[in-house]
Formats: sequence, C-alpha cells, structure tokens
Amino acid sequence: MSYSVVEAPERHILVNEVLVKNYDVWFSHHKASYAYLQNFAKEADIPIKSEMRVYPEDPTKLPFRFWHAYSLPDDMDINSVESKIAAAGLKPSNEEGKGQLKTATLRKTRCAHLVHDDDGNGRIKAGWDKLFGALEASNEWTPDTRNYGYTICNPSNADHRYEFYLPVIAKND
Repeated sequence: MSYSVVEAPERHILVNEVLVKNYDVWFSHHKASYAYLQNFAKEADIPIKSEMRVYPEDPTKLPFRFWHAYSLPDDMDINSVESKIAAAGLKPSNEEGKGQLKTATLRKTRCAHLVHDDDGNGRIKAGWDKLFGALEASNEWTPDTRNYGYTICNPSNADHRYEFYLPVIAKND
C-alpha cells in the first residue's frame, strides 16, 4: 500500500484532550471519549463531521497529549463553539472518557497520506507502521519532526477505514 503527498487543508476541530500516561489504559477510553464529545456537541447544538484522532505530540514518548476529535464544518464560528464550552463549565475529569474539551485548528500543511483498511482488530498501528516504513524507504520525503500533527480520520465514519496524515518535509529541505 503506497502513500501520496497532499496539501492537507486547514481544519477546525472539537477536541477532547487526554494525557496518555499508559498505553494500555488509553485504548479503553476511546469509545467513551467520543461518546462524551458527541453528547456535548448534540446538547450544545454544534454540528460535527468526521471522527479524528490527533497526536499533537510525539506519541512514542510517554506521557503525551492525545486528542479525540471531530472535524467541524468549514464555515463554523469557532468563537461560538468556544463560548458554548465555557458556558457549560466543563472541567477536566478522571472519569472514563472525559478530558479537556476545546477547539483547535490544524493548519494547512504538506502531509503524507495513506488510506488503511483496518481488519477490525484494533490494528491501526499497522497503518502507521506502513506509512513510517514507506517514508523511511523514500528518497524524497521524511516526517517533519518539528510539526507533530499526526492525524487519523474516519471521513465516512466507516467501521474499519482510516486515512492517515503525517506532516512531511522534502529530504533536501
């Protein structure tokens, strides 16, 4: 499976940020975290689009911040969303699936893009392994380690189809 290099557009997202201190516990919170985001968006009348997983920091070094997220419509008033979060008075919690709600903007950037069909056994790591392996073998592109913005999108909210985006730079940059 090969990757392509694309210009990922600027995207606004609704985020439930968690601090990952232990890989084993982290995975058990995914469904609860997305349910928490969906419930908040529904109650606050915020339209959400596709599910995303965003790594704003290097995920190979514990602890790191992780964003369960949903993309927002391109024309969404971000100030309105932030006001709704503030009005709800939500605070970070230790309850399963609850982190810190906020908005974020993923800036437009050049990314390696890979579509990966997961086998349903939670092997998303295989998609990352394919993408990093392909970049390691590439003569042209390398991960942009100054810009951790690894993203997994599930644009159709299909059960086992994901799109991976990894910021890259030309090897001669």
